[in-house]
Amino acid sequence: MIHVHLDFMNCKLMELRVEGHQQKIPTGESLALVCNATSVIVQNFQEALLQLVSKTDFELQNRKGLCIVSRKSKHRLDNREEQTLDTIVKVSLIGFKRLEKQHPEHIRVHLKDN
Repeated sequence: MIHVHLDFMNCKLMELRVEGHQQKIPTGESLALVCNATSVIVQNFQEALLQLVSKTDFELQNRKGLCIVSRKSKHRLDNREEQTLDTIVKVSLIGFKRLEKQHPEHIRVHLKDN
């Protein structure tokens, strides 16, 4: 099972954590599709974040089966950066939610706002 966690504070993304999407040998065609699609969404999120928002305000950790993107501090980015980040989060969330709707047996999306 793939778990996608998006943690927000005051409606601002603090952390994106994806667990279980890098299976060594996915069993079944639908799980392989979900793993690959999840990996693509995560990779696009990371690349957009680094190119369009900030290379220094976020920490990226990639390990087998676990990916974490987290804010290094709770300070606000400038307005343009926050708006760009908000757009990237929304686009990624749409992709994750579509996967969850089509393959609820393989992926769960968890949203938390503190």
